[in-house]
Amino acid sequence: MDLQTFYSTAGGNFDEIVRQLKSEERISKYLRMFLADPSFSQLADSFSSQDCTTAFRAAHTLKGVCLNLGLGNLKNSASLLTENLRPGAFDANSASLFDKVRTDYETVISSLEEMLN
Repeated sequence: MDLQTFYSTAGGNFDEIVRQLKSEERISKYLRMFLADPSFSQLADSFSSQDCTTAFRAAHTLKGVCLNLGLGNLKNSASLLTENLRPGAFDANSASLFDKVRTDYETVISSLEEMLN
């Protein structure tokens, strides 16, 4: 998989991210760094422990990272979850919004691993 196909899979705009980060090498560097970003694991752990404050912070951080990397689908689902958690409590929609974030995250990670290998 090439970088342009990866961005198509991730719901991003390849031309825009190249314009923003200036080179495919820089984009690849930051995407490799994304693999080590702890935001999603913090989000998953906080859902397991029912810690809404940490879940909000992790979702918000994940949203920002995805915005900077042009990962549109994951940014959108993390944004919806962030707004859902903003009041400081889980509600009836929180789990399904988290499931969407998990699905989008897994898609990004598997596509990214395929591209880098």
